[in-house]
Amino acid sequence: MPIFLFCSAYLFLQKSSDKPPHFFSYLKKRVVRLLVPYYIYLFFFLIALFFVSPHVVSFTYIWQSILLIGGTDINWLVLLFLYITVLLPFFTWALKHSKFLFWFYFALALGSNYLLLFYQFPVSYKFVMWLPWSTMFYFTWFYIKYENKKNILSLIFLLTLSMFISSHIVQSQLHHSTVLIHNKYPPNVFYLSYGVSILLLLSFFHKYIFSNKFVIKTVHFFSKFSYSLFFLHYIILTVFSVFIQTLHIHWFLFFSSVLVFTIFLQYFYIFIRKNLQNR
Repeated sequence: MPIFLFCSAYLFLQKSSDKPPHFFSYLKKRVVRLLVPYYIYLFFFLIALFFVSPHVVSFTYIWQSILLIGGTDINWLVLLFLYITVLLPFFTWALKHSKFLFWFYFALALGSNYLLLFYQFPVSYKFVMWLPWSTMFYFTWFYIKYENKKNILSLIFLLTLSMFISSHIVQSQLHHSTVLIHNKYPPNVFYLSYGVSILLLLSFFHKYIFSNKFVIKTVHFFSKFSYSLFFLHYIILTVFSVFIQTLHIHWFLFFSSVLVFTIFLQYFYIFIRKNLQNR
């Protein structure tokens, strides 16, 4: 997820440095691109869920799913990117016009990362997750600024790695879970420092990782269609979860089956869309 968010912020900051987007046209385009695939997914997901767990599908569940405030868990991602859609233009505006707001926002975002090690806000994480995730804007901005200076990025890697190790020690001392997913909703410094460390580590070896054409094509496919793949795999997971217990499917076979079916459905969707466009 940190890499997912980093890529979005990286592309936005690169584009805005060349030509700042018109806010309302940008907002409309982003909202449509985020909500339309989600509501298509929601339609098919609710049908699948009705056959798998009919007692779950209530009016409240459907309504909260539509509003992104509850219901299906997966809508937290859609809500997060709606937050980001508004926050990134504010971030770039503050960078150019108000250093006080820029660094005050940074202090709040970073402070929330550490606060969440010890304290959970008394409201749903969906309403507050935008603040700790905002730390990734600053890392992305810093990365772009020093992208060609490997010595500085190496120092940042050591810093984030030390943050990860120290926060792991704190979590252990407090008898808190050190499972990453348990520190993700909303993310704290333990989760984010791990993500940033891995991201930096990958960036140091990207020339070797992406030297193979097959690897490049694979990464390009999953990158280009990441949003739709995310929804497709969740529907398949919902259906397949019924059979994993009754058929005693091994986790690797389960993972492989979900992956293959997700890729197949994505290619099928591409095929259908191309045929409709050619008519």
